[in-house]
Amino acid sequence: MDELFSYIYLDTEVLEGNGWPLLSPELHTLLRLAETLSIKVFIPEGAELEHQRRWLTKRVKDVDDLRQKNTELSRWGFRFGDSERAPIGSELREKYRQLAIAQKEKWGIETVPLSSKAAPELFKLAVKRTPPFQETSNNKVVGFQDAMIYFSALDHLRASGNQFGAFVSADAIFGKVNLRDLIRTDTEFDLPELKGIRELLDRADRRFQNELSVELKAFSGPELIEYLRGKLGNDVNLLWDIDRAGAEHFLQGGAATVAIKKFLLPNLKGNARQFVAPDEDAFLADLEIHQLRNVQTPPPSDRGQNQRIPLSFDIEVELQLWVSDYEKYGMGRYKDRDRRLAIVIRLEAEAVWNKHQYWWISQIELASDLDVISRQVSAARDLTCSVTVTAPVVRAEGFSESLGEIELTLGGVTHPAPDDFDSVDISVSIDTSFSCRMGANRVTSVALVSNKRGIVGWGALSREKWGHITRENVIVFESVQLYKLESRIDETLVIRGLRADCTPFGGNGLITALLEVVTADLNRPRVALIREQVTFGPTRYAMDFSPEPVTKFTGSLGSLAGGKLARYSLLVHFEARFSEAFKTQQEEGGNGPSVANAGTGLIVTLANVPTGFRAFITTNDLEDNPAQAHATAVMTNATGVRTQGELKSTDLKWDEASMIEITGLWRGVWEITRSTVLMDSPRLTFGICLIGETRGSVTFTMTGGLAPFFPPSASTPGVRTSHQTLPFPRFLNLNAPINITLEPSRMI
Repeated sequence: MDELFSYIYLDTEVLEGNGWPLLSPELHTLLRLAETLSIKVFIPEGAELEHQRRWLTKRVKDVDDLRQKNTELSRWGFRFGDSERAPIGSELREKYRQLAIAQKEKWGIETVPLSSKAAPELFKLAVKRTPPFQETSNNKVVGFQDAMIYFSALDHLRASGNQFGAFVSADAIFGKVNLRDLIRTDTEFDLPELKGIRELLDRADRRFQNELSVELKAFSGPELIEYLRGKLGNDVNLLWDIDRAGAEHFLQGGAATVAIKKFLLPNLKGNARQFVAPDEDAFLADLEIHQLRNVQTPPPSDRGQNQRIPLSFDIEVELQLWVSDYEKYGMGRYKDRDRRLAIVIRLEAEAVWNKHQYWWISQIELASDLDVISRQVSAARDLTCSVTVTAPVVRAEGFSESLGEIELTLGGVTHPAPDDFDSVDISVSIDTSFSCRMGANRVTSVALVSNKRGIVGWGALSREKWGHITRENVIVFESVQLYKLESRIDETLVIRGLRADCTPFGGNGLITALLEVVTADLNRPRVALIREQVTFGPTRYAMDFSPEPVTKFTGSLGSLAGGKLARYSLLVHFEARFSEAFKTQQEEGGNGPSVANAGTGLIVTLANVPTGFRAFITTNDLEDNPAQAHATAVMTNATGVRTQGELKSTDLKWDEASMIEITGLWRGVWEITRSTVLMDSPRLTFGICLIGETRGSVTFTMTGGLAPFFPPSASTPGVRTSHQTLPFPRFLNLNAPINITLEPSRMI
């Protein structure tokens, strides 16, 4: 076949044999070739479901084996980690889903739905042992899953209007599939008038040819790679790009990484002192490989099997140094056992080339000048950074509390190339989740503001430089340009708009954060200008809620007067535990660039109100001077989120205060509209009335709290993390219902 395939379909055995949802070198090469040739790749749903089941079964067994070994070792006093926290089935399934989604998004892979092939058709194919059905040695027929997966691909190829497709499998049975046999069985059901009429088979064959408008050819992985490489012809540049990408993927694999680390540790240990100040000494305790780039290979033409191919590449290595003061005879006491320094090293090596893949790495050599790197590290030490944190009290009920601001003062002198540094990466990681406003590419509303240049960047919840690592508790500003003036750096940067979930800390906690500012220039050492632990908070519960029954006269019934009606009244008190517990919309937004949706909401919910009663609340808190009111009733949904619409006004009064009706809603929400910060002890009181026929005492249930609120289960996706649309502020609903019994305050 000379025609180029439009689609490629991956079978279960290919997924399993290539470590999906990770990628083996073979699968990586296949996907890169498909991408280069603009061929779409699909995974039939049946193959995905079957492989996921196998993957989960193996991982569950791995976890069980780990627990068993840990239990056996614990008898001898050894225990490694918390085996009880090993992942359970649901966590493993979620991990598989996340990895699979990431690979699909990266390579544009789509899922093909299951075939709608009818059971009678499949049964007839099985009876005839038509591949992919086959008979085993004990006379059993197998192949139902294979048939469904193959038909899913075939149906999708037909429906797409494309003529040629490749079905990639390690199962030899698919090489025996004859589309004519499959379609003949299909067509016989559509042509009952032709059954048993031998002389009309030629006419049927012509119809088969019409049905046989697609070709789905079976390949093994290596066969398809060879075929696709042939389609690139003599395009040396494309083949070379694919070769370099394959080498990079190989070098990032586990075996190559272990070999590189094994080479680097002894070779860098003897040079550790080059990377600290002259009055310090250092021991290289460990290193981590973070990033690999700029991979170079020779042209891929005329290579033989098992040939050794020279490779060269840059690798970013983070050194963990134990640092002490320098002493002429031996090392002094370690003053820092976790100084981190990332350096970029050029390495040269050889790798075995076999079946269009790189295999074993060997002959690793250092190609960088460590003296140059040492000089660059020394230049970076001329940059300085200090930190100041402004941290207000935050509410322990808050899912999206404004933490305050971090102020960074950068200074120092600059150096000429190649010892110059032009940019830094700034990261903040906390021991809870950030819950900021989030937009495209997980960029948040957290701003980095310069005293010289205004806003210079927006924090993101992923690290693009390190392979799009995403965590909910890390915000990063990447490649922030340093402000230089006359060979000096002098600038103040403020991180503004940090919000976090404070609910895990209770009424007297501190949120711990790690702040890092690291040089970020390409092919320069990554030197930490500052790595400092800071704290936010403390956390405090925001308020106390209490109802107070009232039996005295509280005002006329207005137009409701008449009949045998009774008025049942009570006051509800919201008392702040600290001065900034209740906030206006502007105060909720703070100085951050992301505006709050509303001020703090104070919510009362009524339940089990007797039939026939109507409910009313005061429009504002009950101040002596209504013009000085601090909160106003607003229309909301059931969780207290402000919505469009107006509450029903009435001529009912509480003394001189206006009231509105909440019958049917059975909730009242007052939004803070006037600051309470200057009040000695903020305590806001509102009036509630029930009006109905006289019946003596009335009992119902009431809950009071902060709004908008979400249940303790936090089942709403994203309520504890950064989100595109969830409101600022938002709170955990902690308050239990209170039973209320009221006596009538006025009889009509």
